[in-house]
Amino acid sequence: MHFELLAAAGLPSLNFVWSIVQMIIGIGLVIFVHELGHFLAAKACGVKCEKFYVGFDAFDINLGVLRIPSRLAYFQWGETEYGIGILPLGGYVKMLGQHDNPMEAVSDPHAANESIKLASDGPRVDAQPNARPAIDPRSFQAKTVPQRMLIMSAGVIVNMVFAVIFASIAFLFGVSYPPALVGDTVAGSPAWENNLSGTQILEINGASTQDKYFPFDEVAHTIMVSGGKQPIQLEIKRPESSAQTERLFIQPVFGLIKLKGFSPPSIGIGPMLSTRLGADRPTSEGQAAHDAGFEPNDVIVRVNGTEVNDRVELGRELYKYWDQPLTFTVLRGTKGIYFSYREYVKAGAKDGELIELTVQTNPLRECGMVMKHGPVTAVQIGSPAHQQRMRVGDVILKMDGQDFDPLLAPQYLRKMAREVKPVEFLVQRQESNATTEVKVLLTPRFSPSVSSVGEGMPVAVEEIGVAMHVYSEIKQVVPDGPAAKAGLRDGDKIVSATIDYSEEKYRDLHLERAKIKPIDGEALEKSWGVVHELLQLALPSAFLKLKVERDGKPIEVELLPVASTRHFSEKRGLALQQVKEIYTASDFADSVVCGWQQVQYDSGKILGILRQMVTGNLPLTAIGGVGSIAVGATSEAMSGTTRLLLFLTLLSVNLAILNFLPIPILDGGHMVFLAWEGVTGQPPNEKVQEGLTMIGALLLLGLIIFALGLDAWRIIGLF
Repeated sequence: MHFELLAAAGLPSLNFVWSIVQMIIGIGLVIFVHELGHFLAAKACGVKCEKFYVGFDAFDINLGVLRIPSRLAYFQWGETEYGIGILPLGGYVKMLGQHDNPMEAVSDPHAANESIKLASDGPRVDAQPNARPAIDPRSFQAKTVPQRMLIMSAGVIVNMVFAVIFASIAFLFGVSYPPALVGDTVAGSPAWENNLSGTQILEINGASTQDKYFPFDEVAHTIMVSGGKQPIQLEIKRPESSAQTERLFIQPVFGLIKLKGFSPPSIGIGPMLSTRLGADRPTSEGQAAHDAGFEPNDVIVRVNGTEVNDRVELGRELYKYWDQPLTFTVLRGTKGIYFSYREYVKAGAKDGELIELTVQTNPLRECGMVMKHGPVTAVQIGSPAHQQRMRVGDVILKMDGQDFDPLLAPQYLRKMAREVKPVEFLVQRQESNATTEVKVLLTPRFSPSVSSVGEGMPVAVEEIGVAMHVYSEIKQVVPDGPAAKAGLRDGDKIVSATIDYSEEKYRDLHLERAKIKPIDGEALEKSWGVVHELLQLALPSAFLKLKVERDGKPIEVELLPVASTRHFSEKRGLALQQVKEIYTASDFADSVVCGWQQVQYDSGKILGILRQMVTGNLPLTAIGGVGSIAVGATSEAMSGTTRLLLFLTLLSVNLAILNFLPIPILDGGHMVFLAWEGVTGQPPNEKVQEGLTMIGALLLLGLIIFALGLDAWRIIGLF
């Protein structure tokens, strides 16, 4: 979730507050129209509706000194009570003789059937002394099977209709979205191996991304719900190729990303970032760019005279001149929103001003220790290492006769790339059950891709095209360095690392908004590169709190990194916005077509997720409750009203499909009972129906509680 704070006052911004309001209205509207469908259909069929509620009014909440009533607001109009319940978990229409509120179904499963019977002294079905009391003609049960089916399906039908309406309105006004362009790739991932950074995905598993609206998120989702058992088929176009395309088959893997407590299949791709700086925070404090004079929404045009139009092009220039001051040319003061200088020129705009800014070098924060590294886990196709047949499993021992450190090796290799000089690597290789040492001569390159480091993932040495794990075990302590002064020794194993701050103001500005969490366990054992990366992005006064295992005994130390005088980071603290495009329907008819296509796509997506859950490819921990829905809606609202409308489209479709699952207490469960009655001519046994309804209600309530628990755990950081 994206938070905006007023730093001076410490209060939520108006944009954030308005997004919350939009979220509440939007989710309430989706629930309202679903129940409105049931209500209108019931009224049309002559059924008495006793209650119409958004939210459940199950019980009062008693907190001792404070008592919260079960209803936030209500009023009586005619025979129906309209209200807003205290529990924002859905809504219901209470029809005579039918339960739509799981809370009431659990508390009194007999009430529905009993309430529809006329008084014992009323008219009877026949003259027999033991005949059943007559059913109230205005009850749900008194209606024909087709009428009851219409009533039960009306909520789903209205949700689907409104889903099309929501999406149609969004496309009519224009929807901004990140296109199917690949930005960063996870180091060592299948996408990194295939050098997808900077490519345009034209097609995925036969679905074209060029047909109208197809955001990057849908590419990632397609991979996630694939199950990970079959390769993903991609058609791509590389930036250096104007027309030629490639068709690739890439096998997804697990463990690259963590999403809501589980790790779905992924190939390790991220969306493309633009050269437009952040609207609120253009640079990061403590980095070289922070004091260079950048302003919000500046568009980077050139770096040292070379034009750049996206994150990958910008990254390549930053890699080339990592150890030198840089001259940035930026575009400022435009009325339109442009994500690159190319867009500005293409639009024919001339209202901007070109300004030159100088950014100094960004010294690495060094800890004074060399960490142990593992064998090569991946070799990038077409790289120097690939061309010279370096293999997965090779262990690099030396580089031009010096010890090899994957975290600092790029500094030396870039110098050799600049001078176009080959570098000799001493490699330990396993061949025919024997370990040998071989020499491999590679000519380094400037990185063609931009990679990121993830927990449990290797570190990429882009200049030669290999990736390897960097362990949390100290191979060598540099004399007189920060680690030596902290008392660390060769062979110490770091089991927990936390980046903390000596000044409270920097804690509040921490990358995770004051959530200073340790990295430990498997997340740290093979991924010291994550700690190294976070340390480079940290704010001033950052230090490391380490738990070290030495000779089986735990030791706690604090280590204060120092700014290097010899090594520099290519990242200079530029905060970039995502590349965005806008799709606008050509007319009203086109917007309806787009809306219907979006509903079809969302339906397939939700059904795909359910299928993956049933087959076990997605765990139950992937679900989200009302908290996750609220977070998602608020985040989309902050991106614009049309983005919120598309989220409400998805939510409407989701509500329709889930409500039509054949589970007692849900609309789909009622439809099963009605189908039985329609086929056999008799309703299901009353006790059997009540028992199944009780089970369904308990399962639904259990699922709601489970989802709320997952939401709470995510908030406190357990997932």
